[in-house]
Amino acid sequence: QGFRRLLVFAVYWTFAVLLASPFVLPYFLNHLHMSFVQVAIWSAVSAASALVLAPAWGRLADRVGNRPVLAVATFMAGTLLPLSWMLAAPGRLWPIWISGFLDALVWSAINPGIFNLSLATTPRENRAAFIAVFSALTGVAGFTGGLVSGPLLELYRALLPAVTGWTAYHSLFATSAVLRMLAWTLL
Repeated sequence: QGFRRLLVFAVYWTFAVLLASPFVLPYFLNHLHMSFVQVAIWSAVSAASALVLAPAWGRLADRVGNRPVLAVATFMAGTLLPLSWMLAAPGRLWPIWISGFLDALVWSAINPGIFNLSLATTPRENRAAFIAVFSALTGVAGFTGGLVSGPLLELYRALLPAVTGWTAYHSLFATSAVLRMLAWTLL
């Protein structure tokens, strides 16, 4: 029962994340006109932040459990990350630098949380089969989210008039954000 609930959450979560994530770097490069060096610095900010934040999330998960940590982190990933991307504009990149830290903040809790819960909810016997099903279904969900993201971005481009400061990227990020924010309810 616990494994099925986690599987539903993980499939939904993976789809919601992959709905926007294929277009984060193109947004940085094409819309915000960031250089590859700036994108590399953003990645370095995220990686360095994760070194500090991951152990703190681990200690918190040991005290309160993986489920509450995962609920908070997924909600934060649905609110703070897309918001920081959408607040940025060409020539106004400070929200992107904050998003590097936020990226580490949420993913250093989400990835271990999902992994730990997947181990905790599977029976010892046949664990490999359960984890294989988990990986296969979340992989299909991620593929589907990525597959849908391009046509959805093009649909937003066709339907939404060019509004100052708001792009199809913003609409795609907002769609993903709403789905991400609701994910914790499935835990």
